[in-house]
Amino acid sequence: MTHKAFQSIAITKRAAKTNLTAFAGDQGGAVTVWAVGWSIIFLIVGGLAIDAGNAWKEKSMLQATADAAALAGAIELSPVQDEDARAEAIRVANLNLNGNILVDSDIVSGMWSFDTRSVDTDATLKDAVQVTTRKTQSQQNAVPTFILKMVGFGSWDVSARATAQRFIPGCIREGLIARDRVEVSSNNDFIEGICLHGQQGVKISSNNFFEDGVKVTMPDLSTLQIPNSGFESNIGLEQALGEDWIDPKIVDHISEIVSSLANPTSDRQPVYIDPYLPAIPMNRSQFNSAQSFTPGRVYNVACGGGQSIDVSKNLHHVVVTTNCRVSFGDGVSMTESIFATSNTGTSSMTGNADTVIGADDNCSPGGGAQLVSAGQMHFAGRMQLYGSQLIAAGDISLAAQSDGIEGASIQSGGSISLTSLSSFGFCNDDVDQVLYQDYYRLVG
Repeated sequence: MTHKAFQSIAITKRAAKTNLTAFAGDQGGAVTVWAVGWSIIFLIVGGLAIDAGNAWKEKSMLQATADAAALAGAIELSPVQDEDARAEAIRVANLNLNGNILVDSDIVSGMWSFDTRSVDTDATLKDAVQVTTRKTQSQQNAVPTFILKMVGFGSWDVSARATAQRFIPGCIREGLIARDRVEVSSNNDFIEGICLHGQQGVKISSNNFFEDGVKVTMPDLSTLQIPNSGFESNIGLEQALGEDWIDPKIVDHISEIVSSLANPTSDRQPVYIDPYLPAIPMNRSQFNSAQSFTPGRVYNVACGGGQSIDVSKNLHHVVVTTNCRVSFGDGVSMTESIFATSNTGTSSMTGNADTVIGADDNCSPGGGAQLVSAGQMHFAGRMQLYGSQLIAAGDISLAAQSDGIEGASIQSGGSISLTSLSSFGFCNDDVDQVLYQDYYRLVG
């Protein structure tokens, strides 16, 4: 091979080497690869931001709908059956969100347990409804994605759960609850478990005693009124104080209560009333002159404008409804009876000395009585109250004797005033809740 041939081959090799080196060092194609990689990353990050945000928004809407549906179901829940509750929960859910988000199999009812934070579906009585709202593939209403579908993620499964309970607040069961204020004079004793609550505040004079476990509450503690030495002269008051919101909403239903009690077959009637015996109508004179009242009967007493009736006979196992002003005579007692008036006057219901409402039975079940007034209620000195309810649309004032109250549910649409030298005992929820208005809350 000639010298020129060798020279040509060497030149060709150098050229090839130069081309390979240039190709290896060429950065142009890398830009495309990096761009594709970052584009995928941006899609995923953007998809998570947009699609996850949309899923979270849908979950929030599902939660609000679940809350509303559970509460609606609890309001319609019967202690022994839940068909109406289920139907109402689904109806309310559909009003809030379309798309089959709540089905019957996602509704359960039973007794709520705070210990296990769950609904006991095997309980005989029911007080809670639990619902689960869903947007899932199985229900063909999953939340679609917009960006993530480009990388193969097409939808989210989203759900929310809520549990609502029907209950009666402990302070409503046994306590003094005023829509306006509770005013306490001096030298009273309040035993562990008793509640004092004023929606517009509480006013307390000096030298009262509050045992450990007493609750004195109001929505805003700045509405508490006490003397300058209030905490020093009211032992236990500072420890009893707290903020709470408790509205005695039963006072808004007094007209309905009086009307329903006039009918022996009403669901509000206590168990001692015979629903098969008609109510006994009376005028004022007939009532005042009556020698006695037959247990198991309902008496409906009618008055002309401004007239009153005098209760001078003891009452047991009777219900009396009236539009009259009512005055309880000295020493009259009521046990397991209801007296309800639609009279709205300032002296709608009054009691003279030694009126006894309920049986002094050391907090045994039964024996309590219920007084209901669409106006104001006032009881004079030495009034005694045992395991009973006082409900008035207006003010309630009590002048009880020492140790004269043991177990009481007192609810006023106005103020509650307590005079001196009384002891307010506690019966640990054994007050006979014959008349009540349900409350509802979300518990889970």
